[in-house]
Amino acid sequence: MFNYVVFRAEGRAGDEWNDDFFMSYKDLEERYTSNGLCADEWEKQREKLHSNLVKTIPRRLGGVEEARQGAGLGPTEVMYKEAPFHFKVFIYTTIDKLDMLPAEVKRIASSTRRLVWDKLSRQTTLLPVCMRLKEVMAAPVDIVAAAQKMACRAAIVDISTVNFSSAWTSQDFDALYAMMAKCCGPNWVLFFFAPQNVQSDVLRQLYHWEDIELIPGSWKRVDKPLSDVTRYGNIATSSRDLMAIVLHAEGGDLKKVIVAPRLHNDLTEVHVVEEKFGKCLGKHGGVEGDESAAYSIWEREPAKLRKLCGSFVGEAKGVLLLGRAHAGLVWKLLPAGNNVIACDESAKNIAYLTKFLDILVKDGRFECRLEKPCATHRTNRDMYHKLGPKRLKVWEYLFRDAPDGRLDGGYIYRKAKVTEALKHYHGALTGAFETFVARCEILRFDLHKDKQTFKDYAGLAKSGEDFNPVDSEEDSSDSDLEIEKDTNATGWCGKSAAMEHSVKGYGPGQSERCSNLPPANSVASGVDRVVGTPVEDDEDDDLDVPAQPTKLAPDDPIPPRFCADANNVYFLDDKYACTSEDKWGHDIIWHNDVFEPCIQGEEWKMAVKYVSKGWRPFPRMGNDNWLKTTEQSILYRCRKENSVESETSIAAKAKQLFDVLGATRQLEYSHKFYELQSTPSYDKIDWKVERAAALECMDVDSREDAASVPEAATGNTMGEQREDGGTTFGVKPPLPEAGNTPAGKNTIGVISVATGDTSQGESVTQQAGGCGRHIRESPCDRCGAGRHIGDGVRVHCWDGHHGDVVASAHMH
Repeated sequence: MFNYVVFRAEGRAGDEWNDDFFMSYKDLEERYTSNGLCADEWEKQREKLHSNLVKTIPRRLGGVEEARQGAGLGPTEVMYKEAPFHFKVFIYTTIDKLDMLPAEVKRIASSTRRLVWDKLSRQTTLLPVCMRLKEVMAAPVDIVAAAQKMACRAAIVDISTVNFSSAWTSQDFDALYAMMAKCCGPNWVLFFFAPQNVQSDVLRQLYHWEDIELIPGSWKRVDKPLSDVTRYGNIATSSRDLMAIVLHAEGGDLKKVIVAPRLHNDLTEVHVVEEKFGKCLGKHGGVEGDESAAYSIWEREPAKLRKLCGSFVGEAKGVLLLGRAHAGLVWKLLPAGNNVIACDESAKNIAYLTKFLDILVKDGRFECRLEKPCATHRTNRDMYHKLGPKRLKVWEYLFRDAPDGRLDGGYIYRKAKVTEALKHYHGALTGAFETFVARCEILRFDLHKDKQTFKDYAGLAKSGEDFNPVDSEEDSSDSDLEIEKDTNATGWCGKSAAMEHSVKGYGPGQSERCSNLPPANSVASGVDRVVGTPVEDDEDDDLDVPAQPTKLAPDDPIPPRFCADANNVYFLDDKYACTSEDKWGHDIIWHNDVFEPCIQGEEWKMAVKYVSKGWRPFPRMGNDNWLKTTEQSILYRCRKENSVESETSIAAKAKQLFDVLGATRQLEYSHKFYELQSTPSYDKIDWKVERAAALECMDVDSREDAASVPEAATGNTMGEQREDGGTTFGVKPPLPEAGNTPAGKNTIGVISVATGDTSQGESVTQQAGGCGRHIRESPCDRCGAGRHIGDGVRVHCWDGHHGDVVASAHMH
């Protein structure tokens, strides 16, 4: 295999694949020892290979040895397609040709088939992958990403007797369990087929898995020969394959992995006996007149297997086929609305499957058609791979006219211009393009390279974080900015004035709808054209008006493919003051035009608006991360307000405020948000340590029908304590005028916060009715009225008397 990769990399002709070309291990080591090839590394890679590969494949694939398997390069090419990817990475790295390998990465994306069923009003996707089962179980990034994108919730593992008895260990079952969790999430179903003679071993391993329900079943093939029997001592039984159905449901709720039957008494048959069915023949894969069965006797009856899957896998959910990706089953799953990832280690079987599908799609009886998949743009992909061939244009544009160095005037202009145009290209992370340009500068000005090569760039980038040298490139044929055509350096002076004319919705994250960003051919003149150029109206052509999006509320299910482009951010038409824990995962308070829920890349996110950056979306947090973030916000504010106090007193004060605000569901994402008039706790928190603030009656916005009023944030606040900040929000909003208090507010008595030396005991602020948990009547010490919250926390009566009553520090 090493020889074959070298043969390909050197572009040799087919007739050169012979004994004269073949190199022994000693020859290879002498040739590539400078690249790190040695006996230890060689053995390390051998140990990673499947034992069958090491034992059965001849050591020498050229000349006579290969002639026994077939003429020419054919058998070796097939074995190369089926070789583990990590082994290919090792070889290409050793021969210093790693830049040739990204084409191998595209083996997944390039083979995708997206089918549109016009009559059924459905779209389904097939992803055929030539990959060994053990390699799939290692959960490579591409497979996991595809499975999550296709909403896979089920897998069918179907392996031969030989492969199972010689290969499967407890570690393999552990890897399968981990793969299911990564690819399918917490709710999934696994159909595991195995020969009857190993069913005890299989069931023993499956029962070791945690939090599962196992349904043992069987499958009897229609074409099993009579001689196929399983012996138990002196008796023999007709063989049936074991079919184990494994259910994994979050919280043990099996309804999450079961499709409700149409009738309550409908039975799901788990002991299946096949009937005669039409098998996939050679002619169905494009071989004219070939009547032989494509999968011999191993094909299972597709209709019965699809029906069984239908009891557990709903429409629009994906299915992983592992081991045997038979075309008949795939064709049953796709029109039923299921996406399919078909993994087979046989390149011949994958080729048959794709040809089989293409032929049936062209048959008009099925009323379906192939649609080109949309390009996917991953935000954390290195800019080298994200730009694709466009990176060469960037290099030529930056370094044309041979600039003397980084301070060359023309270079400074071009660098600023190309950065402005491409810094958010395909949803790139902030700073990614600037990092790419910095590496280009090192290559050009420090290392004096005349052109950009993968080897040179990878040598610089590998020291950075998360650089994947074999990552796939994105399609860069779209959004051609043609920056290399603009040579007018004076045009840069017009940038500031032009940008003042920017129209809402044209910047990243500023779109009120899910629309694409406009081309940015010229930073200055491009905006002028948007504002000043008259629109040509073609009366003979209808306008392409986008459909009105569905009304959504935070955490509502996102319609398929809605706002899938990571370059776009969708904000809700209806504004919300808050979202509860049962919807968002934790209680959260929104602030109109400052902090809002949004959708980006088909995911719910939260967006913050900055003065210099505009809207910037951030991923949702889990409850634990949310509590840590909000607690740090309060601690930061307390430190800021009490710079001369001891750290112990500040920490105690912050902990008290955190407990109270958490119990009353008034925690804020940023410490700056406590200064907004739209926050329920506005102007009612005493941040100071040195005094005990008597709590007054506080207006709290009703959670159900509070009106959301746009507020800006203070512009004089000092630096943010989290990395997502860096700039302030604008100007401080004016106080509401008397008589203009928004409707839907309730006056609620609250307890004041008193802090001091923690050795003397601590007090805590608590809103009487905010939490709604562990509340019972308990008389006030003075007037007999009041409520008791949690353990030892006494609250004074509702009318606000006895404002000096202090609560205990213990709080639920």
